[in-house]
Amino acid sequence: MGARARVVHSRTVRYWTGSWDRLRFEYDPARVSLDDDEREAVAREFAAERAANPSLFDGPLLTCTEVELDDPRGPRFVLGQSSYAPYLWARRASRARKGLYAVGTGVLVDERESDRWALFARGDSVAFDRWRIGTIGGVATPPLDPAQDLARHLVAVSAVELDEELALDVAVDPATLRFVGASLDEQTLKLELLFRVELARCALRGAENTHVVRVAKGELARHFARNEARYESSTAAHLRHVAAHLDADRC
Repeated sequence: MGARARVVHSRTVRYWTGSWDRLRFEYDPARVSLDDDEREAVAREFAAERAANPSLFDGPLLTCTEVELDDPRGPRFVLGQSSYAPYLWARRASRARKGLYAVGTGVLVDERESDRWALFARGDSVAFDRWRIGTIGGVATPPLDPAQDLARHLVAVSAVELDEELALDVAVDPATLRFVGASLDEQTLKLELLFRVELARCALRGAENTHVVRVAKGELARHFARNEARYESSTAAHLRHVAAHLDADRC
């Protein structure tokens, strides 16, 4: 997958498919900054969100502060550090603040037992769409060591998400994840890195209101066309874009 790099632009989303080795990541933890009025607005709005949903947690968040997808040397991503509260403040009011794009990872599972793609339906009661169907993944946290290799950190984060959400006999080896593509969504303020992995079978780890949706090989694009309204918007847009490549690959 991704022997030839390609950049596609839509109204609010940019996509890139190509080799993982060509992606360049830089880390500047101090890159994100807000002025006093913005910090007050973040605190005020997050307090209101917490009152409505006490489980909401203002944890550390890896952010994307700068993107160059069209660089002939390969896409360049400058990453920084913030937390959920400023990101939610920016996302909910469509405030396209530079430096407040969350970095998310998603993994599409190729299930050997059924010879199908395995997608996952779940209820989400924290901050985003209340019901969504898509990949296993989430937003990434910053590396504990600023000097850590960012590409390796992002792949490891993706593998950890699989281990946490799936009932697996053996932890997923990060080296088995294959990169599919990247998307930058200016509406949801999110940089999404999509991977794929082959597993023997899939079962979700004892969570309520969740189930596996299996899609036949070669039918992924058609599945998204028929069921677009059921998917989280940013995930659906990215998966729909790469579906034709995955269907053609058939592996």
